[in-house]
Amino acid sequence: MDETDKKLIVSALRATIVSQKDGVELRRLNSDYRELEGEDIPYKALGFPSVEAYIRSLTNDFTIVPKQGALFVVAKKNDTLAHIQDLIRGQSTKRKSKPTYKSSR
Repeated sequence: MDETDKKLIVSALRATIVSQKDGVELRRLNSDYRELEGEDIPYKALGFPSVEAYIRSLTNDFTIVPKQGALFVVAKKNDTLAHIQDLIRGQSTKRKSKPTYKSSR
């Protein structure tokens, strides 16, 4: 795999992760990536035994942080995407609305 392919993979990973306010849970990352890209993260083709090992090797781009008893992958600030990351972080968290009941009269 050449450098261009590697950069495209990192770019797709960043898009997958940045789209979520608090990052993506590590165990869900591959399925979220597959949903967007149509294929799994090619970590084996890049010489890594697991998705986690691959993400940990990308220290300039991502960090893995423990939250709520799970590991989450968070994208490091990038000048190109800083504005988008700030917008996503500024979004309010959705709350479940209470069900409304209409009278049958």
